[in-house]
Amino acid sequence: MPRTISEPRRFAFYLGRGLGLVGFLLFASVFVTGCMNFGNFDHFEADVKSSMFRALTGVGLIVVGGILSQVGRLGAAGSGLLLDPQRVRRDLEPLMRQGADMLEDLAGDVASDVASDVGPRAETKTTTNVTTKIMVRCGHCSALNPEAATACNECGAPL
Repeated sequence: MPRTISEPRRFAFYLGRGLGLVGFLLFASVFVTGCMNFGNFDHFEADVKSSMFRALTGVGLIVVGGILSQVGRLGAAGSGLLLDPQRVRRDLEPLMRQGADMLEDLAGDVASDVASDVGPRAETKTTTNVTTKIMVRCGHCSALNPEAATACNECGAPL
């Protein structure tokens, strides 16, 4: 399975982002020139045509750039351009792996933060019939307590 996004997809993503940026600048230029020429009605008809052309071209570039960027990010099948479930899996595999890695890192960070703040708290016991019972270790006396306990059964400290 691929671990990286291919060069054509990367190119499509950045090309889409670039087109979207150019479209945004064209669209925003309508407001800038409108503010600069506020109250000036010389050549009004030509200015309106120019502004409409820039605004509509800008919006069109934003839409096309967004679609192209999405296809580059998710692949043709992953973005819904093609209907092929097997190819969707291949196209989305790098992003799914990235998301899983990020969740794994986050879970590790949260677990280490909790462990450093509270100390060792929970242990699991496995019996011969493969059932798991979660026990909470007291931070003061290290006694094991049932999971639902709010205070230590040995020393009475809050868990």
